[in-house]
Amino acid sequence: MLGGLVSDEDVRKHLPPHHCRYTLISHQPAVGVSIIDIAVWCELSEAMISRRYVGFVNRDLKPVEYV
Repeated sequence: MLGGLVSDEDVRKHLPPHHCRYTLISHQPAVGVSIIDIAVWCELSEAMISRRYVGFVNRDLKPVEYV
């Protein structure tokens, strides 16, 4: 399905950039990025990031390998 979306240029319609927001915010602390920096980048409070995002990383996720 994703391959079809990419080839049909429908990615923006079905997978807008904000869909990646949760993953970005939740994974950055796990790799050492400060919550203050994340708060500035994403225009969120440090308290909101700590409450909603920190500690919810799915470590089973693996990056897709393109051939």
